Amino acid sequence: MKSFINIIFLLLPFNILSSILKFKFTMYPYPSNIGFFDLLNSNLYTELKIGTPEQSIPVKISTNTTYLMIPGKSLNGQYDETHSSSYSKTNPTETYISSICYSRGFLSKDTITFEDYKGNPIKKENFPFFLPSIISSYYSKKNNDAYIGFNYKNKRHNEDFILYLHEENIINEQIFSFKFNNDLEGEIIIGDYPHIYNSKYDEENLYKIKVETGIKQENWVMKFDSITFGNKKILYSTATIFFDSNVIFAPNNIDTDMESLFFENQKNKCEKTFDEDRNLTYYSCDKSVNINKFPSLKFYMRDFNETFEIKGKDLWTEINNRLYCLIVIPENFYGWELGIPFLKTHEFIFEVDRGYIGIYKGISFSFPWFLVFLFIIIIIALVYILFTKNKNIIKRKKANELLETLDTSSIEK
Repeated sequence: MKSFINIIFLLLPFNILSSILKFKFTMYPYPSNIGFFDLLNSNLYTELKIGTPEQSIPVKISTNTTYLMIPGKSLNGQYDETHSSSYSKTNPTETYISSICYSRGFLSKDTITFEDYKGNPIKKENFPFFLPSIISSYYSKKNNDAYIGFNYKNKRHNEDFILYLHEENIINEQIFSFKFNNDLEGEIIIGDYPHIYNSKYDEENLYKIKVETGIKQENWVMKFDSITFGNKKILYSTATIFFDSNVIFAPNNIDTDMESLFFENQKNKCEKTFDEDRNLTYYSCDKSVNINKFPSLKFYMRDFNETFEIKGKDLWTEINNRLYCLIVIPENFYGWELGIPFLKTHEFIFEVDRGYIGIYKGISFSFPWFLVFLFIIIIIALVYILFTKNKNIIKRKKANELLETLDTSSIEK
């Protein structure tokens, strides 16, 4: 079926697949001296080619912004705008950047090369991006990552990454999908739904959730009818999907439940820590603790009668021979921010212009029963042919034996 769809697209005057971009991302390995707080920032990166001549740079996948932000020479970034003949500033005056990463920068343009779904290069001249000049005080001064912004906004701007791709007819729709192929690698498809290019997806397994919006709401926020963790059930809670963290930020009201889970039977093996600099609580345990007994985190939606689950063992990671829980509780925090542990459980579809989040419960494969029946018919036919052939051979053999007997009798007479 997939091959048939691709053939149909090739026959069309405009090949729809050429307007679907594909980004392969990788979880960059952490340094050997990793600390727990390094997990608060994700390490999802893709490669981007920019400039003339081309410079290949790592770019972080982010929901902290809607822009493409690439720090240059002034911030010791891996992109050097002074070595690109196609670079230009759109405006010589610094501009405020709506981002948690950087606070000010220059709206700029350069040639950027993408890949479509089939791996063909798409080169776009004068592609807009921000060249940051000042790092936000929230981040360390050592931060000089480039970012591709996939955040949601009520009001879009021409410089927004997805919107610009659509306005320039580089993509068909303001839609992107996000999925992990394994623990370390995945892909983002920009421009249409996955079933357009891959027939193994079944639309009936896609649950579409309207993004919760507010006056200042600029995130992928959805509402769950209940969230269950251990014996605690929280009703009608909102949660933000967050590409930028390897942990799950949970509200204050589950803190007592966390303590009871850890300290009733394993008091000497686990530790609760409050970090004053970051105003958050986290938990760690000895490696001897059986994390398979840790409860799952379940998100229920009544409209679909479906529960989306993160298994207990997937809420832990090992750092320097110690186990750390990936549920972190910031002080005076009342919502949920669902980072990489949640994103690994399903494939997600994000409709930027219509404001929907889609969750694929699973991937359904339509079993080719007609091939089974065809195979059975072929086997029966082969058996019949072989049986008939053998039967004819036996008949001829008996006939020859009979003729030989008759010839022998005639000679004797």
